[in-house]
Amino acid sequence: MEACLNCVYKHLAQAMIIHTEECNNGYPNHIHRVIGHLAEASREIVAYSQDLAIEIRSQRIRVMGDPRYMPPYEGLLDYIVALIAADTAKLPRPAIPLEIRAHPEEYEDTRLAVPVLTGYSINVIQNPSLPPYTTKLNSSDSHSK
Repeated sequence: MEACLNCVYKHLAQAMIIHTEECNNGYPNHIHRVIGHLAEASREIVAYSQDLAIEIRSQRIRVMGDPRYMPPYEGLLDYIVALIAADTAKLPRPAIPLEIRAHPEEYEDTRLAVPVLTGYSINVIQNPSLPPYTTKLNSSDSHSK
């Protein structure tokens, strides 16, 4: 999969808008959309920069652990713009700024979402320092024949 910096920018911008405008103004259940956009941004960037993919993923994990946590969206977006400019001008890529790092020392194990299907629920194996995250499926969601 080829990386698309414009797609990464779009997903980060959408996550920021949903997180700041919807989740904080009466729609806290929209945090799932934020998590989805952060996951897509990380997936889109992995072919371009594994380090940046890990940083975005770490931000997503922090949001999953505490929906009130606000990632440094502006800094992430500014960095993506800087990467686009560097690539356009055929200049070396700038280093990831310290202010947008997720500080992984706060979360020693960032390997979070490993879904395991058990019966009619999906249990997510995660960092034990974070609260449990389990989604119950409706019986209409099962794919039985």
